[in-house]
Amino acid sequence: MITFSRKNSLRQKILSGAGWNFFHLIAAQGIKFLVKLILARLLLPEHFGIVGMAVIITSLLEIFGDFGFTAALVQFSHKDLRKIHLDTAFWLSLLINGAIYSLLFFFITPLGAWFFQEPLLNSVIPVLGISICLSPLSLIHRVLLTRELRFKPLSLTESTASLASGIIAVLLALSDAGIWSLVLHTLLSTALAVPVFWFLVEWRPRFMFSREASKEILNFGVFFAAQRGLIFGTKYLDFIIIGKLVGAEALGAYTLAFLLTRKIRRHIISVLEKVMFPVYGRIKHEPARIKKYYLLTVKYYTLFIFPYLAILFFHAPVLVESLFGEIWLDAGLTVRLLCLAVAIEVTGGHPNSILKGMGMAKLGFKIYFLLTVFIALPGMTAGAYYFGLEGVAAVVVVYQFCARIIFHYYLKKIINVNLMNIFYAVLPGLSCIIIFSALHSASMLFIRDESIEFTIIAVFAGLIIYLLLMFSFFKHKFPEISQLFGKRG
Repeated sequence: MITFSRKNSLRQKILSGAGWNFFHLIAAQGIKFLVKLILARLLLPEHFGIVGMAVIITSLLEIFGDFGFTAALVQFSHKDLRKIHLDTAFWLSLLINGAIYSLLFFFITPLGAWFFQEPLLNSVIPVLGISICLSPLSLIHRVLLTRELRFKPLSLTESTASLASGIIAVLLALSDAGIWSLVLHTLLSTALAVPVFWFLVEWRPRFMFSREASKEILNFGVFFAAQRGLIFGTKYLDFIIIGKLVGAEALGAYTLAFLLTRKIRRHIISVLEKVMFPVYGRIKHEPARIKKYYLLTVKYYTLFIFPYLAILFFHAPVLVESLFGEIWLDAGLTVRLLCLAVAIEVTGGHPNSILKGMGMAKLGFKIYFLLTVFIALPGMTAGAYYFGLEGVAAVVVVYQFCARIIFHYYLKKIINVNLMNIFYAVLPGLSCIIIFSALHSASMLFIRDESIEFTIIAVFAGLIIYLLLMFSFFKHKFPEISQLFGKRG
């Protein structure tokens, strides 16, 4: 049986995990984000569009390569997890991912190039796909660190890998490597982390395999993998449709809009999910406690992300043109629409973490399946065909609104969270952003200046106002945070 340290309370581990995952957000993901913004200045929208097409294919295959092993092993209780589970998952993952890469190399690559009508994909996809073979090598090491809520080594490793791969990518772009600077940036961030995880975690695979252990893992993992695949398909359905119906250049513009809006949200929510998913698994029989944690994450999630969305919404066209050049102007209106979509999305937190932590992955799968079939697929196809980028972004807004309604319906049944609970959770952030928006709109009416200089001044002034409003809220809420996290795990 695998044993874990119990010296620290659940409260301490949650706070430490949240802190290190926040560091990961700022460092690793922040570096990746900054590198891509720099590359956007050095490369063309077509380059981002082509790599975006390739990443859709390779990332989806990585999800099925994982086959839900990570979630299944994290979700096991301490008494149920045995060493044979880890050995079996490691070898099975290597076998599955090797088979998937073979399919990618010989069959999926030419099919992808034909589907998107982009010959360069025949070279790009196999290189990016190498990450499929690399991911299983650090699978168990990541699982063990996550189960113990030891996010410090996870964060430091991925941050270092992101920095190194980012430096290499920028140097390649400056050397006229073009699209390959983007390709290697994505690949190296995975490759460089593998040897570090083997150095940090003492676990080594034994040449052992158990059919019984594989069944126990797959019973949970298969539904989780299917759900992740469907979620991925839904999240990147807009990329697929734009790439197919509108083209690589338009997909490049949409990629930039996505980076500035939904990608930021996903980085932040990944912090919450990495910390809270194993926590929800530990307290899955305590719905009242899950409800408290959920509402707290919604409250501070919205409080911190709303100002960024407001600033981006008001100044998107000027910021895009000034920072990235006129070739990216098509992303301006799309950025504003995606800001609305993200604002709707964050008011619901991340309910899927609760469903996974409570062992209800099938329910999450059904919800995303219905949303994909009846809203995302027909809506985005029609939107891209008739209105281009803006049509797809508008459907994303509708999709997020419907998703929030459906997930809230089930959360009310599972943890007894109602609309008033959600309202009071988002009220602090909502109040601050309403005041901020009113003051900002009034200033824009009197000072009609769209220069980058005025935009920078307006952004900093708005942030100061918002921080003052936040402080007036925070100073009364520290006892609430202490009370919520004060119970021992």
